[in-house]
Amino acid sequence: MNRSPVAGKAVPYKGVTRKRRRFAAKVGGKLVGVYGTAEDAALAYDAAALDAYGQFAWLNTDHFPEIAQTKEENLAARY
Repeated sequence: MNRSPVAGKAVPYKGVTRKRRRFAAKVGGKLVGVYGTAEDAALAYDAAALDAYGQFAWLNTDHFPEIAQTKEENLAARY
């Protein structure tokens, strides 16, 4: 099932749910991992969705460009 995110969710990113104070990423019902931020979980979902669905994957970075910018800024700040 490769559907778009549901409007009105607490976490706007597809494949990301909130588990207490952390965020879980799931693709096809399989847990990808648990992360400290929703953005990190969304990026992990994107990587797993590309592996699972290939060119047909619905990616968070396509629909929420601020995630990709945040990732680039974080990488630039580290190095």
